[in-house]
Amino acid sequence: MDNRTAHSAVSSLDRYPRLSAYFERIVQADPSTETLAEALAIIGNCGPANVLSRLRDRFFPDEEVEELLC
Repeated sequence: MDNRTAHSAVSSLDRYPRLSAYFERIVQADPSTETLAEALAIIGNCGPANVLSRLRDRFFPDEEVEELLC
């Protein structure tokens, strides 16, 4: 992951409490470095309109999630 993607991911986690809580669930379910890197890459590369659904599709495919609202 490049620095721009990492900065974008951290910035998004700071701005969106629901996204931050969802990220915490992912890390609690699987705290491996690979999972952390993959989740941060998704967060850093997606806009707020579809980031939660992308994370859900990858990590919790059987759950429903509302889209992240600004």
